[in-house]
Amino acid sequence: MLIEQGLEAVAATRFEGRLDYLRTRRGVVQTDEGLRERELRKLSVLSEAISRGFVNRGLDELTATVTAQIAVTVFSVSVSRWLDHDAERPLTELLHETLGALQSVITDPDQQPHEASASTPTTPRTSR
Repeated sequence: MLIEQGLEAVAATRFEGRLDYLRTRRGVVQTDEGLRERELRKLSVLSEAISRGFVNRGLDELTATVTAQIAVTVFSVSVSRWLDHDAERPLTELLHETLGALQSVITDPDQQPHEASASTPTTPRTSR
């Protein structure tokens, strides 16, 4: 999968071995609204750059945009999980789990969330 390969490469070259630093950095960012907004802007810029790269490689704009947004979201969720995790699991392992969760929702939209509690109400889908 194209997204998976790209995310693995970024994880291995830019994130592995930097867990303590990135945890400290996230703690600082979370304390300041301006820094949180800056982080969101960085994710937006990253998504735009990925999308442009896909378009330059021949993907149509819609597919490029959706793929870029998915890639950034999967990476962001995986990194957050990695930083929160007590046991130092490899980021690539969490990327695979996050992609698997996304894939299961896409292929089986009626699947219940893995960690939903019994008290969490579900909203039935209605056709429009």
